[in-house]
Amino acid sequence: DGGIDAAADAAPATAPDWRALAGTLERFLSAWRKLGPLEHTVPHAARAGLAARLEAAVQRIEAPLQAARRSARSEREALVAEARALAEAGLGRDLVPRVRDLQARWQHHAHALPLARADEGALWNEFRAALDAAFAARHAAFDARDAELRQQAAGRIALIERLEALTEDTPTAQLKRTLDEVDGLWHRSAPAPRAAAAGLDARYGRAREAVRLWIGSSGLRQWHQVCDALRAKLELCEEREAGADPSAAPPAAGDGLAERWAAWPALPQPLEAALAERAGLAAAAAPRQRLQAATDELLLQIEAQWNLASPPAFEAARRELKLQAMKAALESRRPASPPATPALQLTELLRRPGLDPTQRQRLGAVVEALRRRGSIGPV
Repeated sequence: DGGIDAAADAAPATAPDWRALAGTLERFLSAWRKLGPLEHTVPHAARAGLAARLEAAVQRIEAPLQAARRSARSEREALVAEARALAEAGLGRDLVPRVRDLQARWQHHAHALPLARADEGALWNEFRAALDAAFAARHAAFDARDAELRQQAAGRIALIERLEALTEDTPTAQLKRTLDEVDGLWHRSAPAPRAAAAGLDARYGRAREAVRLWIGSSGLRQWHQVCDALRAKLELCEEREAGADPSAAPPAAGDGLAERWAAWPALPQPLEAALAERAGLAAAAAPRQRLQAATDELLLQIEAQWNLASPPAFEAARRELKLQAMKAALESRRPASPPATPALQLTELLRRPGLDPTQRQRLGAVVEALRRRGSIGPV
């Protein structure tokens, strides 16, 4: 009897905690069922009174609880109606905060008073379907906008492809003209679709940067082409000297040397004249200045002036050369004639046939250093 009265008295007069009250009723009914049927546990004379008392106590809780649940159901249905209205509102960025607000209110109501499981599940499915419809409507609007932008993206892709069609061998004037035209058109173009905008911007940036680098390095590329031609023509001279009498001039007919030579661009003078003379493709010209120094000495002087490594066997001579230069500087002595420049020394080396393997290796290092330096310097 005490348990029945406690359950009946669990309904407070004001501000009921419906969730707690529903839990109390559920626990009471569960405990009551565990006691077994009345006909098996209560004397016959007391059964009717006890059953009536149970019904009255349960109704004191269940009647207001059911009314509260009907009110809660109405509130849930109102939230569903609000969610359905979102699909018709055409919201963009404001949709997410509105959805979050509705979800928070739903959770608050569900925590305060859960409905019967079937009702709660059915209403929740309606609520979730309405939110999904709102997002679907927003996505449809975005897709329509993207379809319009997608048509405009073709123009941007065409501009990018104009830049990508250029190469480092494209003339510098054409590189500059194309870059200026594409830049202007790009900034006047309509925006690309959101999904593709970042990728197109990155692709445009890479293509544009490549063209800018080619423009900036066009002079260096041309110089590298000169150095490639120098190396190739030097190899042609060495090839001829290895297979024929170096003094034979002009080259034997049909050996193709002149054609192979002409396939490479002309070198700056006097390098071209020196190698052409050595290859037997040109008559010996009277140079402005011929150097009589030994080949090893010429190589050592260039290595010292360009800060290149010298073979170990020449370390002592390298130190002596440095000491002489320091002594001349300290004594403020001026040489009787200007010293030979590295360009003049290199010209003399290119003219000389018959270099041994070490000398050819050192000369190759000089040519590579010349490539890095970017110019031959004054003769």
